Parts: sequence; structure tokens; C-alpha cells
Amino acid sequence: MKTNKAILILPELELPTVIEVNDDLATLQKAVGGNIEMYPLDRDGGKFHAYINEDGKMLALPFNPVATAVVEHYWPGFTQGDEINGPFLVLGSGEDGEESDVPQDAIDYIMGLTMDYIAKMV
Repeated sequence: MKTNKAILILPELELPTVIEVNDDLATLQKAVGGNIEMYPLDRDGGKFHAYINEDGKMLALPFNPVATAVVEHYWPGFTQGDEINGPFLVLGSGEDGEESDVPQDAIDYIMGLTMDYIAKMV
């Protein structure tokens, strides 16, 4: 089991939290509140990915606007038919597919996106 720096985006409009998370299945499931589904985010370099609760919509978890915007940024057209519900956990991707620290540029982008989104809401 390895500990990695991750970013947790909750559905509530608050700043995402940079956390240390173990890379075992039970910890990842706890972070998203259930069974996990992985979303690759960085299509070009494969440097990071996210986990969501795969049953988020079925469980009527709250809409996560920031997480949905993050996925839309990396996968244009995503929001035309889908959305993220519930917590969203972003981790880095190691060379052999193992979990690693989320890259600083991803943290910076997600924090900036969140600040922009919150500013539009007030």
C-alpha cells in the first residue's frame, strides 16, 4: 500500500481539498462513498485520472458541477449527455498504471476552475 497526494472535489461548492490517500481499493471506495469507476483525464499524456462513485446517479448523489467541468475540459462534449454526481477523487497515473501523486498542474487547474465557478455563482 502506497500513500499519494490526491485532490478531492466534493459536490458542495467549496475549494477542493488536497489530501494524502492510500492506494488500496477500500480507501478509494471510502473516498467516493461506494464502488469506484475510473475516468482517465489527461488524454495526451495519461498523467492523471479520477475516481467517482459508479452508482452516483442511481443513488441520487448531488450533482458535482466542478468535477463535471473538469471532465468536460479533458473530454469535450461530455456534458452534453452526462454529469458527475458525488465525490470526485483525482490521482496521478504512474508509468506502469499504478497510482501516483496528482500533478501540480492538475491541482492548479482544478483550483482555478473552482474559483472561477464560485465567482460566477455569487
